[in-house]
Amino acid sequence: MTEPNQDTIEQFEEEEARTAAWRTMLGAVWARARGSLTHPILTAAISLAVFILALVFINDEMTRHSLQDLKVAFEAVNPWSLLGAIACVGLAYAALTFNDRFALSMLGKSLPRARTARASIAAYALANSLGYSWVTAGTARLRLYRKWGLLPGEIGTLSFLTGSAVQMGGLTAAALGLLFAAPEIALHGPFHALVWYGLGLLLLVPGILWLVYARFGADQARIGEAVIHRPDFGKALTQLTITVLEWMCAA
Repeated sequence: MTEPNQDTIEQFEEEEARTAAWRTMLGAVWARARGSLTHPILTAAISLAVFILALVFINDEMTRHSLQDLKVAFEAVNPWSLLGAIACVGLAYAALTFNDRFALSMLGKSLPRARTARASIAAYALANSLGYSWVTAGTARLRLYRKWGLLPGEIGTLSFLTGSAVQMGGLTAAALGLLFAAPEIALHGPFHALVWYGLGLLLLVPGILWLVYARFGADQARIGEAVIHRPDFGKALTQLTITVLEWMCAA
């Protein structure tokens, strides 16, 4: 084999330098964009806009009903239904607390249950009330977990893992609903039951991939500045089941 000449070496080094420069520039642009999206003024403005929009919709809806209509509607609520709803809210937040603890274990971290419960409830309460959850929930976690020794990169990965798990649980819950009720759904729409069966199978894919990763994936992976550890199959299945139940309780 012939050794590369000096020109070839210099050309290769120039290409490597250009590639590194592009990566640096794109990284800087992404960091600035991400910082702008999470800027307190922008998040506050978005939350305020959503709040004002909600007031407009509520005002429009309330003008169609009298106080007597509201009184009749509230009196029609079964007390046992109200207690059941309150219990389901508690179960939903308990499931979300487990989700935080599971994500922490994937990061190789361990905190007292009271702290993870506090952080989880605060994050999801803000996200559910204010919207814009990928910012509000992450901001709450950042303020709390940073005090407890986690690095910003680890907290960002924690928010990514918990958010992904909740969305995956929602997709799995929807998939199970479609698979069990496809014939009934088809009676009330233009599509054949096979369409809903197919959509249900499609929505199952993220959950299946998650379980495949837990079974056969690499022992460790890196997300940003944090290293995550692959969970065992049993814990991954338990976590997916709990997030599905959380969506059911929320419903």
